[in-house]
Amino acid sequence: MLFKYCFRILFSCFFISQYALAGNILCTKNVSPIVVFDMRYLLEKDLTDINNVEMVWDQLHLVSTLQGIVNRNKPSLFIKYVKEEEICVDEYWWNKYRKEGEWLSQRDTIQLTSLMDVLAYFKKDIKGLVVYDSDVPSTSNVAS
Repeated sequence: MLFKYCFRILFSCFFISQYALAGNILCTKNVSPIVVFDMRYLLEKDLTDINNVEMVWDQLHLVSTLQGIVNRNKPSLFIKYVKEEEICVDEYWWNKYRKEGEWLSQRDTIQLTSLMDVLAYFKKDIKGLVVYDSDVPSTSNVAS
């Protein structure tokens, strides 16, 4: 009997805590907007030119590292880049989660159009420097 009583109390506490947590996650008041940055312009670069290859590599690493930092506690930066034939995979997921009743449906968004704008917007979140050796590609995985 005591076991049933304790179990019910623990279950109730767990349920109430999960409900409260869900309420905090779904509440969108006073939540900063999600920045959307479309990096598909990189797909148009001529990758036979080594300078373009390095520029694409560096920009993708920079933004994906920044995305990992700023999305640590809540969604803050969404990147559009992945494209399969004529289908933008990232656009699919963005539209799916922006539908009414979905996870990001009530979040405001800001569209930024340049890498410098993205860096300026998140400058308060940047607290260090990541360095890797471009001659040793695996070091970029450790750095980012």
